Amino acid sequence: MFRSVTVKDNTPASAFLAALHRNLSEFGRDDLQLVRIGCRATFIWQKSYNGVASPHLRDLALRHRLKGKKAEFLRIERSLPLTLFEEFTVDPSTIVPEIVACLPATANEELFHYVVSGQSLPAETRKMRIGKFLVFDTGNPPRRLLGAICVKSPMYFDGARDRHLGWPDLHQWQDGVWGKNQEAVDLRNVALTSIYNIAVCMPIHPFDQLKTGKLLAALCLSEPVISYLETKYSSPVLGLTTTGGWGGSAGQYERIKLAAPRVGCSLQQNLFVKMRGTHRSVNFPIHLYYRNVFETAFALLKSDNGVQSREFADYASNLSVRKKLLFRAMRLVGISREVAATNPIAHYFGACSESHRLALRSEHGIRSAPALRALSVNDIVQFWRINHSAPGPVSGRFTRLSEIAT
Repeated sequence: MFRSVTVKDNTPASAFLAALHRNLSEFGRDDLQLVRIGCRATFIWQKSYNGVASPHLRDLALRHRLKGKKAEFLRIERSLPLTLFEEFTVDPSTIVPEIVACLPATANEELFHYVVSGQSLPAETRKMRIGKFLVFDTGNPPRRLLGAICVKSPMYFDGARDRHLGWPDLHQWQDGVWGKNQEAVDLRNVALTSIYNIAVCMPIHPFDQLKTGKLLAALCLSEPVISYLETKYSSPVLGLTTTGGWGGSAGQYERIKLAAPRVGCSLQQNLFVKMRGTHRSVNFPIHLYYRNVFETAFALLKSDNGVQSREFADYASNLSVRKKLLFRAMRLVGISREVAATNPIAHYFGACSESHRLALRSEHGIRSAPALRALSVNDIVQFWRINHSAPGPVSGRFTRLSEIAT
């Protein structure tokens, strides 16, 4: 279903809509149209957009994250193994993953943080309950870095996850009073110690050309990762949450049929299941919008006598003000704030079986968690080779981040 709004052409309102349309189109919104007929300009958008962010937006996000870090990367690269930057050829049929936990203040941890800086979406990888891992390919010497994995404490509030697990609301009506549901709070506090969020699941070039994203996603539930977390934090690992930040689905988590069959079914189930919240999550990369969008938005507000524009005067230096300015201008011309989203965000929950999800619904289930909570690396590799690996071999090298950073 499409919606539209019409304004007079050659006005501050039409200038704002033109800037917004141009910016969002470059970011991947292919459903938008700006039609000029006579002295009118009509802005058209799809009410429920399900596209993906453009490569241009992802590249812009990465370059924004690497701004000002060139000197730091040059310093780090002098201490990294030269094999990381050499061009080489890899065949998917020979890949043998080795998962290495990155201990604090070690060379592996420095390599981990360096490599993870090259993903377009930021990830907090230094705080809370956390596990950082490098995945090497030992199939052909010298061993090469295949990718990186990081799992950490989950968010306390996550509507999609809570709905997926069937957790009760944290507040309830009782005796005519709206108050805290202590049983729900107690369940959440216990259950969250058995859930981790995948912050990083990143193959590096040229392994990324072989669809190793699915391999790494499955390795997040492998025996080396789960054993490390359970030994370090003394709680069973029953599930993983994660998101696909650049689209309504994330291919690397789809159709990995390695989870145990459901009761009454002989077929393996998907290791990751897409979760749905009460409201759709969308991506608003306000920090990446072009300057002229905010300039035309501010001019629009200044032209309207009913709007006090002074509160938005420092939009150029204040990100939160820019966000308020954008949404205020959109409301003024009659379009909803969701139009400014570049793409929806997908939410996933990973577990080795349905039993693990059911266990998370009660404290008793968590205390008597299923004994088998991890997959063997060999089983994962065999499944990936048969079902998901791309034809090989491929050649390439990991690009030095100092070549991208400014």
